[in-house]
Amino acid sequence: MRPKRELNRDEKSAFAFQAWLDDVWMNGKWGPSPGGAASELGCERSMIDKLSDRGILDKSVYKHDGQYIVMISTRSIKKAKENKKKRGKWTDSGEE
Repeated sequence: MRPKRELNRDEKSAFAFQAWLDDVWMNGKWGPSPGGAASELGCERSMIDKLSDRGILDKSVYKHDGQYIVMISTRSIKKAKENKKKRGKWTDSGEE
């Protein structure tokens, strides 16, 4: 094993990506892409952005060295589905 400072650019990128994946997994934010989340919720892809901007869906973003990966947590998708079924809204806060 080598110190991080001795890694080349590709190895540092791989390390950063792995650290992001570990963080996503450990914090329960693992899930599908925004398109996959839209499919699971039965809504348009643009609705996923609106729901994540409002804090209803947990979105994790990896942006490093020209790479861009987004995950929507399975936990927040499940909660949004339950709210929609129960109240007819994506949130249980009483907001429209």
